Amino acid sequence: EGDAKFVACHQPLFIEQHHRARGNRWADEAGRTLTFDAVRKWGPRSVGEITSAEVSKLLREVATKRSAPVQSRKLYIALSRFFRWCVAEWHCVDSPMAAVEAPPPEASRERVITGAEIALMWKAAEGLGYSFGPCVQLIILTGARRNEIAEAERAEFDLHAQTWTLPAARSK
Repeated sequence: EGDAKFVACHQPLFIEQHHRARGNRWADEAGRTLTFDAVRKWGPRSVGEITSAEVSKLLREVATKRSAPVQSRKLYIALSRFFRWCVAEWHCVDSPMAAVEAPPPEASRERVITGAEIALMWKAAEGLGYSFGPCVQLIILTGARRNEIAEAERAEFDLHAQTWTLPAARSK
């Protein structure tokens, strides 16, 4: 437990075991989130040394100093899972997350894009040229997410049936 370093051992192992091994498509995002905020902050310290106060302070810094409340929530979720995994794997005795209050969830969006705005986006996309312009236009036409369009492969499209079969691994 005493030599259980945050960076050197556990964070990459956690991503591999907890996310990738389960087929979780958020493995890369969770890894980036932990690396960017937690690893940079706590570096080679033992996981058992991290306190609830330090976690709370980090979450506040992300939410306020960087003006990133959504990222603060993602970091909270990643840290909760990470420390729960550390306790289960006996890398630390207690999770500092037990005493940390979760940041508020992201506010739902209520704005609706008007037909005139869609027309402006379509025109602007024409000016972008290949490949960004057609990607934006496909997003407008299908309502698909950016990465679903950007990562699409020719084999997913059946022109005769006029269908696009999006693999489950890439869809939400």
